[in-house]
Amino acid sequence: MWYVFWGRSQIRAQFHRVFISKYDFEEAEKYLLSYKPELDDLIKRALFVAAVVSYSRPFTANNGGNYRQSTPTLKVNPNIILNKNKEISLHQKILELRKKAIAHSDFSKRPTNLIKASYNGYLVGYKKFDILSEILNPDVAVQRKVDR
Repeated sequence: MWYVFWGRSQIRAQFHRVFISKYDFEEAEKYLLSYKPELDDLIKRALFVAAVVSYSRPFTANNGGNYRQSTPTLKVNPNIILNKNKEISLHQKILELRKKAIAHSDFSKRPTNLIKASYNGYLVGYKKFDILSEILNPDVAVQRKVDR
């Protein structure tokens, strides 16, 4: 009997995660639809960061709530939903950007270099991360989404 109850509660938890994820995807879409080429670069960056965070939520660990009311992640293989290699590649790139440059600051995305050290200080060089340079052509990418 306990096994049946666990199975039902697990299905219910997955059901809740699916609908939470639906709202995350809709939120990401709203950010992308708000993007306009004529916007200030700071606003463009903010919209892309917000879209990446919202899109990534279903695929990264979340708190399931009290009594595990939802599963921590969306239990689906994105390769089944995404039908083109370009879409799969973009999905992977978005998750990598979130992990390495937006939610965290990995050296690979924000490298520094000690150029010179002296008695009274250091001269350090660094590569500034810019999400607009990570997206191949944000204006075209967003336009394709709008045209669908």
